[in-house]
Amino acid sequence: MEQPIFSKQKHTILSLLLKMVMFIGAIFCFALGHYMLGFYTLVIIFISSLPMLVGKRFHLQFPTEFEFIAVGFIFATLYLGNIQDFYNRFWWWDKLLHGSSGVILGILGFNLIILVKSCNRTMVLTPFFSTLFAFLFAITLGTIWEIFEFTMDEFFELSMQKSSLEDTMWDLIMDTAGALSMTIFGYNRLIKSESNS
Repeated sequence: MEQPIFSKQKHTILSLLLKMVMFIGAIFCFALGHYMLGFYTLVIIFISSLPMLVGKRFHLQFPTEFEFIAVGFIFATLYLGNIQDFYNRFWWWDKLLHGSSGVILGILGFNLIILVKSCNRTMVLTPFFSTLFAFLFAITLGTIWEIFEFTMDEFFELSMQKSSLEDTMWDLIMDTAGALSMTIFGYNRLIKSESNS
C-alpha cells in the first residue's frame, strides 16, 4: 500500500502554519483596503479548517496541496500585486488573479462536496453533479463579489470596478475560465478515481 507523503502529525502542523500565514495575510489585506482578497482568505481558512473541526467524527482531511495553492494565491495578490506593484506594472496581473480565484473557488466547491459526502456516507453524487456544483459555486461567488464592488462604488463613491462595465466583464470572464479549467481537471480526477475503485 502506498504511504502518504505526509504523516497525520506533520500534516496537522503544516496545516496550522499555513492557516497562520493566511490569517496574517487576511489582516494585512483588510488593513490595506483589499477587501476581496481578505474575504477570499477568510473563506479559504474557514473551509480548510472544517476537517479539523469535524475530523474526529468524520475522519476527513483535505489535501495539503490545496492549502499550498491558497497561500501562493495570497502571496501573488498581496506581496507581488500590492507591495511589488504588479497591478500597475503589468496590465494582465489583475486578470490572472481573477482566473486564479476561479480555480481556488472551484477547489472550494469540490471540497464542500467532499465534506457533504463525508457527513452523509449514504449519499451518492455522480462526478458530473459534483463538477457542476463546484463550477456553479465558483462563478456564483465571483458574481456576488462583482455585485459587492458595484454596490460599494455606487453608495460610497469608491473605484473598485475601475473601468466599470469592461473591468467587471473581464473579471467575470476570467473567474469563469479559471473555474471551468479547475472543474474539468477535477471531473477527470473523479472519473479516474471511480474507474480505479
